Amino acid sequence: MAQPPTETNPQEEALFREVDEDLRHEKMVAFWKQYGGLVIGAAILVVAIVAGAQGWKAYQASDREAAAAQYEAAQDLVAKGDTQGALAALEAVAENDSSGYAPLASLSRAAILAQDGKTEEAVTAYKSVASDDRVDPVFRDAARVLAVMRGMDVLDPADVDSLLEPARAGTGPWRALAEELAAMSTLKRGDKDEAVALLRGLANDPQGPGDSRRRAVQILAALGESPTDPTSTPTPTSETGPDAATTGQGGEG
Repeated sequence: MAQPPTETNPQEEALFREVDEDLRHEKMVAFWKQYGGLVIGAAILVVAIVAGAQGWKAYQASDREAAAAQYEAAQDLVAKGDTQGALAALEAVAENDSSGYAPLASLSRAAILAQDGKTEEAVTAYKSVASDDRVDPVFRDAARVLAVMRGMDVLDPADVDSLLEPARAGTGPWRALAEELAAMSTLKRGDKDEAVALLRGLANDPQGPGDSRRRAVQILAALGESPTDPTSTPTPTSETGPDAATTGQGGEG
């Protein structure tokens, strides 16, 4: 994954803070603890890197300086506790479709709504970003994941599935986190076997992020399950491959 530039400016720092606060929401932390003590620190880092890199591209363009200034002003209002002013400012930025800040502003606005306890409004805002074909797929997947993280308790199971499916089916940076959320949703609705199967898939995915694999192992342990299916047939390794098995059956050395 491409790393964001080492130097940051106020807009990028504001974005990092907003996303970090979004994913640290106490309700989400409580939900993870209820289902195996999931650690979300690595997820926050993924969000910061991905969103930060996208934000860097957005504010580099000179014709977007006005939007950058508006976005920074909105973040200042958030820091000062002026929720209504921040919401209005972010809505103005979000309505500027030509601005690279539009999806960031929409996500920030949804985060403020969620932090104010307006969960359903926040989920609606996230879903609006997720369904907008003009938005970069990275941001659309982010919106899908955040909608589920914020709205797990108010969304129908079918709605959770439909939101997560595009991110789970893709190869983007949100796939593993979407898979974790799918497992948590499945566990929440009482289907432990399916949840365990999903978590084992995560734990044994050689292409998956290390932190996601470790979290899957931790949740499986909390559920009293192992990372591997005890009923499955072990796959021969390179040290004990098929030839070695044949040799050990009595053939000439």
